[in-house]
Amino acid sequence: MISRDIGNYIKIMNGGGSVLGPGDTDTDIEGAAIDRSGYLSGVFAVHYGIDGPSIDGQLGITAKIQESADNSDWSDVSGATIALACVTLTASNVPVSAIAEVNVDFSSLERYVRAVVTPARSSAESDTAVVGITAILGGADVLPV
Repeated sequence: MISRDIGNYIKIMNGGGSVLGPGDTDTDIEGAAIDRSGYLSGVFAVHYGIDGPSIDGQLGITAKIQESADNSDWSDVSGATIALACVTLTASNVPVSAIAEVNVDFSSLERYVRAVVTPARSSAESDTAVVGITAILGGADVLPV
């Protein structure tokens, strides 16, 4: 019998993330290196949210995918980006969040891939931003177990 369970066709990995507290600088969040050996495609899901006292405070993100042959020298993958995704606080101390995704064709990429997310808060001095990255690998040469 052939299994049709999606879990038999994908591999999900922690891609990293960070929490930026009030007063922290909005700097690049370099995700964890993912060994994509044996997988031909993937999706990086970026979960992001904001919380704080700033009504109408916003968190915008940009994200890109990078590749590396040796897990140390990284270069951007052309076209694998999120230009801007944004959430806005509608009430004081009521967190809001969203998910954005980048689909990636791994077939011509180096062995390692990662996401790099750049947050931009309108009120970095008072709001907290949370970013989490999930890598979902598919198109396996051999089905994951």
